[in-house]
Amino acid sequence: MKIYGLSVLSNALKDNTCFRESVASLHSICDETHVFIKKSIDGTEVALKNSEGFQIHSFDEDSEPDQLQFLRESCENIPEAWVLSIEADEVLNLSDLELLKEDIKRATELNCEAIAFRNLNFLKDPHHISISNEYPAHSIRLFRLGSNEYFKQEELIFDQKVYYSEVKIFNYLNLRREKEKEDLDYRESELLPYLGPQPPIMKRRIENWGGVWDRLTVAKVYILGEPRDYKAEFIERIKAKKIIWAGNIVEIPAEDRTKAVIVEPTLFQKIFRPSFVPKKSKAKNAHTWDKEFMLILKLSEKGIAVS
Repeated sequence: MKIYGLSVLSNALKDNTCFRESVASLHSICDETHVFIKKSIDGTEVALKNSEGFQIHSFDEDSEPDQLQFLRESCENIPEAWVLSIEADEVLNLSDLELLKEDIKRATELNCEAIAFRNLNFLKDPHHISISNEYPAHSIRLFRLGSNEYFKQEELIFDQKVYYSEVKIFNYLNLRREKEKEDLDYRESELLPYLGPQPPIMKRRIENWGGVWDRLTVAKVYILGEPRDYKAEFIERIKAKKIIWAGNIVEIPAEDRTKAVIVEPTLFQKIFRPSFVPKKSKAKNAHTWDKEFMLILKLSEKGIAVS
């Protein structure tokens, strides 16, 4: 099984996209990466030409090549090959690589032709994601090289050929636009605090955007939930010196109950100790968050980070 990375860029330098980070993150996950750049006057080709490890192909506006056919001609084993394609403002996290490999195995067993990743669409600042129905909850970014159906697919196709993964796409497009003073229309009620992990390659940009990369560790956090529902390595990344798990709210001291994270609140708790974290985004056909991501969002709501 081989993964080909594919990125198509145009005036990425002039538009101030995070294309360097995008391509680097793509290459960190793929076996072989190809970057197709439309010839321009902004210097995108020059900005990438000294980068190591991936191949750059320039083309004129009137002679855009068939990128998939190019890969097929250079691919030794088309049936087993996959293509991972992301946009200039999208970045992947290398820590998702093992999950991606597992999902490819599952998708193959199910005869799926494509894999949809979760979108984290950042708005306002690097610590808020959108749950608005204006932003897709999932995007197809990985597909079999032998298929044309899913390349540059704008609308997500919900069929049995698509496997839904918990691999994340970190999309900074609208955050970049806002920092460039473009008008963005959004409501605070459709934003969620996000203090979870982000691609390390984005550290400099996130700090330049006013974000905080290394959050302080809190003294303690009470979590009303079951620790067995989470991987040990995930729990270790919660930035709290002491994590106290409880099976019932009465086990938590009265003065700490308003600060406690309630994983699955009762109807009474929803009314009197409300959380603004929904089970999924408002986008059409969105899938519910998995348990670890839900906990990240609920911890973020309390100002607690997960590294």
